[in-house]
Amino acid sequence: MIILYTGTLLILYSLVSGKKYKLLIGFAFVFVIMAFQSNVGGDYMSYMEYFNNSIISSTAKDEPLWDLLSGLFRPLGWYVYVFFLTFFQCFVLTKLTKQYVDNKYKWQSAVIFFFTFGLMLIQMKALRQALAIGLCMLPYIIDLADKKRKWIYCFVPLILAYLTHNSAIITLPVVILYYLQITRGIFDSKHHNSLEFFYPSILTVAFLVIYQLKTTILLDNLIGLSTYFTDFRLSSYMELRETKGEIFNVSWLIVAGDAFFIFFMTWYYRFANGVFRPLVIMAIASLFFDCMFFGMGTLPRMGYYYLIAIIVVYPNVAGLIHKRYGKMAALAFIALSIVYAVKTSLPWLFGTEFDQFGHYKFFFMQ
Repeated sequence: MIILYTGTLLILYSLVSGKKYKLLIGFAFVFVIMAFQSNVGGDYMSYMEYFNNSIISSTAKDEPLWDLLSGLFRPLGWYVYVFFLTFFQCFVLTKLTKQYVDNKYKWQSAVIFFFTFGLMLIQMKALRQALAIGLCMLPYIIDLADKKRKWIYCFVPLILAYLTHNSAIITLPVVILYYLQITRGIFDSKHHNSLEFFYPSILTVAFLVIYQLKTTILLDNLIGLSTYFTDFRLSSYMELRETKGEIFNVSWLIVAGDAFFIFFMTWYYRFANGVFRPLVIMAIASLFFDCMFFGMGTLPRMGYYYLIAIIVVYPNVAGLIHKRYGKMAALAFIALSIVYAVKTSLPWLFGTEFDQFGHYKFFFMQ
């Protein structure tokens, strides 16, 4: 309940503050929940056990940066380490929002991050992947205008992320796109108003068709795919969890919600420019990953590297809707995005199973 109460206060603060909204205070709500957490199951408990018992992780050979950092912070204690990791994450989130969300709806970023299941709630548990995601986003918050050897600032953070969590390699395509944009301006093009809703409609229909194919004729092929990953470093991500015989089925509310946001993000892409476009591509791809990977063990976590972009894209979509269709239309979009995020996270906030958050406490409450 602590998380839900804090999130409710965040929404109220965001609505009441209006033009006086302080981005630092908005993400301070996120910081409080993540930095002072305890009683969170899953990976959190495993990392804490390794840390407190000075155990070298089983992945130290391939992912040494996590063990190096753990060793540096071990004399200071586990909670100081979590505090440091959260400070880094919130620093990246705040800079990212400040730099790319330049409108009156920037308060939406903190709320979306707080409630979207694949963001704060996952990063509280998957601390190592959360650090890798933050490292992957560093190129976007570094001012590269006057920097020489821009490739260093783009690809070194990716290498560090890879040495923290090998799954970070999935961000290589968008890092390349970002690098090509800042060096060659491949996304510097103006939009055209003709066929404004054509491509959003095409991509939305494609998303729905892919989901339908996945749960029908592709089902056997996707199950068989897992057998080809036996020796892959992330093979455990392909372990299928069958529930009542419906391995890949998702609630149609979620499918419809994802399709809704794909439509509007694709629409926004045509009006975006420059470095905003790789971020939009990331956000759209994250929802396709969510559709394709659901039911395939923990493989959906691969999409969370891309999902982080929605904290930038959603507020900018709202800003564009406001500009073209008025304030009420923008507020309707924001309301839907927040209600959708809260609705999908509520079962986890109230759940009392080991991997859920019903027993969450601040560490000083134990």
